[in-house]
Amino acid sequence: MGRKEVSLEKLWCTWDTRAINAIVFLPTSFELLVGVFDTNSRSYVRKFRRTVVKELGTGVRRLGIRSPDCSIAEVSLYHRGSEVNISFGKEDPYTVVGRITFGKSVDVVLEVLSLWDKNYSIRYDPDANTITTSYFSNGYVVSMKTDRKPDYWGLYEESKEVELDLEILGHVRPARSKGRVGALQFSGRKVSEDKVCCRCFRGL
Repeated sequence: MGRKEVSLEKLWCTWDTRAINAIVFLPTSFELLVGVFDTNSRSYVRKFRRTVVKELGTGVRRLGIRSPDCSIAEVSLYHRGSEVNISFGKEDPYTVVGRITFGKSVDVVLEVLSLWDKNYSIRYDPDANTITTSYFSNGYVVSMKTDRKPDYWGLYEESKEVELDLEILGHVRPARSKGRVGALQFSGRKVSEDKVCCRCFRGL
């Protein structure tokens, strides 16, 4: 498949065409979405388009640096009066690190899933604070770690379940030991910044 035959410099793509708040590891179709959850209205936005925000709406506040080889990218999102700033950069072709800053009235939800490869499984280790995506067709493992532990975490079969738990409960929940979608929720009331590291390797 052509999508797997990419140069070493472009293994990580800064975002997909449908979500400016995502990064993708092309050989596996692994995707990390930086979602924004407004705690007052319990409204969750998991995909931001290139729509410029108007007044107190939802959209892109500012599109910052984006290098041709996807080695660095910056974007500012806006949702119901709150701003979330995202920056990502590559330490090496297989490792990407990021920083997310956000206000006290919103939570950030890191969603992990796969775009087209369906032969995979996601697990979260609370002790190690690591969420791991294993791809059985090509042997890749994508490991993601954050600076601090999430306030809530959950594993799901599809993203719609994440949205429903957020709207009904106000947070995600650990109902499964493994799944096809992982969600880590960070409260803006407790901290206004978090750092993320995603690393890929052949592990099977």
